[in-house]
Amino acid sequence: RARATCTSTGWSPDGCEAQRVLDPSSATQFIRFDWNYQVDITIDLGRVCSIGSYGWRTGSKRINRDPTGWEFQVYNNEEWVTVDVVERINVENKRCAMMS
Repeated sequence: RARATCTSTGWSPDGCEAQRVLDPSSATQFIRFDWNYQVDITIDLGRVCSIGSYGWRTGSKRINRDPTGWEFQVYNNEEWVTVDVVERINVENKRCAMMS
């Protein structure tokens, strides 16, 4: 079973923990408060697999909570390797919109 954890400083309200990034529902969300610069989320898929693409959904309420950039990294049993970097993305104003 896939698991998601957040190792960044701060806290998440009940029902908005990192595991929600794996939840297919647009009614749930991951929120982190009192963080410094970046929020690190680690997703363990529970098995070796290929990833052809990824996406995320904008938050349900406030636009300023959506990410504006990220690094997508994979662990190859020796080190973390960056496979995608996104900087200064323009996030849609539409709430609960799928981004990829």
